[in-house]
Amino acid sequence: MLSNYFRQKEIDMKRFTLIAVFVLFTLACGFGAGTTPAPKTNDVATNAPNVTPATSVPAPNDLPQSINDAKQVPMNLVAAGAFTMGANPADYVAECEKFIKGEWCKKWAFPQIGPPHQVTLDSFYIDQYEVTNARYKACVDSKTCASPQDLTSFTNESYYGNSKFDNYPVINVDWNQAKAYCEWRGARLPTEAEWEKAARGTDERTYPWGNEDTSCKRASHRQGDMDSTDFCTKDTAEVGSYPTGASPYGVLDMGGNVSEWTADWFAIDYYATSPANNPQGPASGEKHVIRGGSWEHHAYLMSVYGRMGLPSNLFAHSQGFRCAKSAQ
Repeated sequence: MLSNYFRQKEIDMKRFTLIAVFVLFTLACGFGAGTTPAPKTNDVATNAPNVTPATSVPAPNDLPQSINDAKQVPMNLVAAGAFTMGANPADYVAECEKFIKGEWCKKWAFPQIGPPHQVTLDSFYIDQYEVTNARYKACVDSKTCASPQDLTSFTNESYYGNSKFDNYPVINVDWNQAKAYCEWRGARLPTEAEWEKAARGTDERTYPWGNEDTSCKRASHRQGDMDSTDFCTKDTAEVGSYPTGASPYGVLDMGGNVSEWTADWFAIDYYATSPANNPQGPASGEKHVIRGGSWEHHAYLMSVYGRMGLPSNLFAHSQGFRCAKSAQ
């Protein structure tokens, strides 16, 4: 059923709404200080904005707060140190109930997002933007990466390979394809803990930009209740289109647009036994962790602590990724 859902192009939107939310929970039951150099004219992220966040995070040991990696991809520093990872399931239910009426939120209870716990990470860099079609195509052209498994988007028959969408997030790639791309860049997929710290910072916020205002000026997502077909964009948006949705480290689109693969295997109870320093996730599993919500998901799914597990070979029109690398 999952395969049919994610491949199906011409479907009734109300039915799509119900299936999309159902899939999420049956499978799984928020700029660094300074300014990132603007991409060059021949860089694939030519239209991405240069944003200085309201909240700045100092760089330790004189590490640069932003870099361009070997492939000229801008990455932002996330400083070493501790942060609170996860949340109380009851808090997630309460956030869900702001948007979804009835018993849906209480029914699921979201046990996978708790308990909250302290995690300490080494310094690392993470992509300022989600990986774009043009950046991914460079890897495909090098004969290292395989093309996305569907070249369309939800509303566009010509998406990947169409220059109009060069600066939009690559979609329809599974976990192994995302991993291969990051390795081609001399990077890796971020661990789940790295992803959450880059989105959340150290102040236990709910969304990358803070605790309130889930309007369309912050991120691309679904508005309204369960049956709503009111979307901010009804498809992917160009990366960096929501500068006021930046995380404390200046990382963009960590809530909404496309959900993002991380390196970790998924386990619903992993937080109960997670190590306190640089957790890498379970040693094995059947699914990998995906984070961040997307253009088709309700606002609460953009929370920085929301998490779910999806089969590694799954791909979708609302699913992408970004890369990370250790700072030292």
